[in-house]
Amino acid sequence: MSLARIDTSRKAAIHVRTGASGSGKSWGVKEAIKKDSRLCVFDPDDEYGEIIGMITVTKARDLLDYLKRHPKGALKIRWVAAGQKAFNLWAMACFEWGNCTVVAEELSGVTSPSKAPIGWHTLVSRG
Repeated sequence: MSLARIDTSRKAAIHVRTGASGSGKSWGVKEAIKKDSRLCVFDPDDEYGEIIGMITVTKARDLLDYLKRHPKGALKIRWVAAGQKAFNLWAMACFEWGNCTVVAEELSGVTSPSKAPIGWHTLVSRG
């Protein structure tokens, strides 16, 4: 991880949506991000495939290859994977990719209020 690349002049825009199942959280997020051109989604429940232009990957190698091939330009990609290891890899990859909108679905399954995986901590505190 190259900390020298961090642009500390940028302002982060962190939004959290909470609510009961079926309350419209995912719908609201999809509406908010549908015009973003540089997007990376952690999608363990396979919910974001209908976004126009979204590429779906299910393997870590494919996720990393796509991000590497699009270092600056537009890309909408979602990783349909589950588990804390997958989530941590995704978060670290998003941080390295940089300057993008990220969506992390189902956080309660991969992190906790008292201790975030290192990739997530880095992404939200330094990304």
